[in-house]
Amino acid sequence: QDLSIIDAMGVSRVFTIENASYVNLSYLTLTGGMTDGLYPLNHGGGIRMRLCDVITFDNITISDNRSKFGGGISAYFSKLVIEDAVFDGNMAICEDVNLDGECDLQGDVDDPFLGGGGAVFVAGIQYPVNTILNRVVMTNNISDIGGAFCGLSGEHLSLTEVEVSENIVGRNAAIYLAMVENTFFDRVDISDNTGCTAEDGSGTGGLFMQVFNNDGTTDVLNRVSITNNEGGGIYLYGTSTNPTLSNLIITNNTGTGIYCFTSAPYIKNTIVKDNNGGNGGGINLYVSVNATIDPVLENVLIINNTATEKGGGLFLESAHPTLVNVTIS
Repeated sequence: QDLSIIDAMGVSRVFTIENASYVNLSYLTLTGGMTDGLYPLNHGGGIRMRLCDVITFDNITISDNRSKFGGGISAYFSKLVIEDAVFDGNMAICEDVNLDGECDLQGDVDDPFLGGGGAVFVAGIQYPVNTILNRVVMTNNISDIGGAFCGLSGEHLSLTEVEVSENIVGRNAAIYLAMVENTFFDRVDISDNTGCTAEDGSGTGGLFMQVFNNDGTTDVLNRVSITNNEGGGIYLYGTSTNPTLSNLIITNNTGTGIYCFTSAPYIKNTIVKDNNGGNGGGINLYVSVNATIDPVLENVLIINNTATEKGGGLFLESAHPTLVNVTIS
């Protein structure tokens, strides 16, 4: 089926959807959206959603749109489903010509972000925010935080068969998640993302995830490949009931493969190879002295990683991990 093309030609965003329920948009190309100014004007170059219940996009291409938050889509307090979609060449960034940390174009100087979510930005605390992505490609998108995807709070996030590649990251991560509960990734590839400028272990080119659960469930990353990124592979931040990481391939990242800060993951059936970090080239485990949970590593290969400081394979600080069938070489 042919795609209909809607081109905003840089004059405005393409769509605004508010207080809507059970809307489906399919077989569309949305392009040329551009927004500027303060909230809500600076959200959603392609689409801005707010207070929506189950908006579904399928067989859709969202390309070459620009805003400060959500170059392709910005969804506030909404339930969003995206299937069989391509996000290409979107930007969520503002001009900082003077390199002073302030937005010259949009003037939102009190905001610590210079943009979030090159392709998709989701957020919302008071209203259930559920986001599901199935068979989605995000490539060549640009943002300061979350070159492809940025989630700031939410109840549920699921990514299945998602490719996140060749996006440009400013400070942190192709996928950036903060305060997002109940996260599930399956068959996700995060590779060849560039531009991460953050220093030390926090410089993550692949996935930054603030682990946050208040209902006793665990975050799960399964069959995830994070390779060839500028910056580290995964940065886990926060305490949780042992977020589970299984069947991962973390290779050839220019920062630490898996960096855990006050997080105690259960890592199993995983390969961490050829990464180069500061303290801990392969894995860095820092656990709070007051933690009640210790990390567990089972069936893990930590091979040929290097560190500029200490612990080429594994670096521990206040951590007492259980190691079962772990190879470090």
